[in-house]
Amino acid sequence: PPALMLVDYHLGDIVDGLGSIDRLRAQGLGGVPAILITADRSEAIRAAADARGVAILNKPLKPAALRALAMRLIAIRAAAE
Repeated sequence: PPALMLVDYHLGDIVDGLGSIDRLRAQGLGGVPAILITADRSEAIRAAADARGVAILNKPLKPAALRALAMRLIAIRAAAE
């Protein structure tokens, strides 16, 4: 399985990034950590991501922040296995 899911929130009219994460997790990737990338700073999206255990990074994205969060999530998963 992949080490990490990195998913944009706005993917189109049919499904958003959280829906994509839900589908991937339902297909056997439940243990894979996910980061949602979005310019939308609404509380509703933050709450929906929190409910799913999905981390959020807001656009504009800072490469160092992405790297640090990705490494932390991967390390947490590795420690749990």
